[in-house]
Amino acid sequence: MNKIRIRSIEQYIKDYEEGNVTVEKIAKNEGISKTTIDRRINEYYYKNGKERPKQRNVSNKIPIDIKQYIKDYEKGNITVEKIAKNEGVSRTTIDRRINEYYYKKRKGKN
Repeated sequence: MNKIRIRSIEQYIKDYEEGNVTVEKIAKNEGISKTTIDRRINEYYYKNGKERPKQRNVSNKIPIDIKQYIKDYEKGNITVEKIAKNEGVSRTTIDRRINEYYYKKRKGKN
């Protein structure tokens, strides 16, 4: 039986733990199946006596620095539509980011 070897799963572990890369992305990068990558990740954690993270914060959010628009938005100098057009996203996305900003601000998580 011929074992498929990827270069090094260790090169992906930090990004995997931070949620910057998924099993699917690693598999596509390496040109092998998701099952093989999943198995290699499990082996890595077992070999190093660590527990594999159960949930990762994988975010597909488009990065938008909403803070740069808040002052103008509060003064009424810029609309949600204009921000959306500047950022190349929908009005709904901008509205959600503004709501998230105010929610975090209320919670003290600037």
